[in-house]
Amino acid sequence: MNAVLEKGIIKMIKIIISLLFGMMAPAVLADTPKSPNILFIIMDDVGVDQMKSFGYGGVTPPAMTNIDQIAASGIRFRNTWSMPACTPSRAVFFEGRFPLRTHIRGGARSL
Repeated sequence: MNAVLEKGIIKMIKIIISLLFGMMAPAVLADTPKSPNILFIIMDDVGVDQMKSFGYGGVTPPAMTNIDQIAASGIRFRNTWSMPACTPSRAVFFEGRFPLRTHIRGGARSL
């Protein structure tokens, strides 16, 4: 074979291999999962009607400096949920399962 032809074939093979690796790179990078952005805030006996950042106009709002700073930066937590009693909520948090699956439906019974 001609030396010029061999160099051209080798160069073409290198280009094809480079293109194949270049096309695979986005697929490899896209497969890396991102960590979820989750923030747990645990409060006891507090509702949004008592929070200054949600418009509480009472005499003495509770001191929630970190929550107020987060709200002042433009982040409002509007998609939240809770169980009506604290014991099922804590069970959900510690078990990582739906309330129905924890079999804890009410508060602790007195002895």
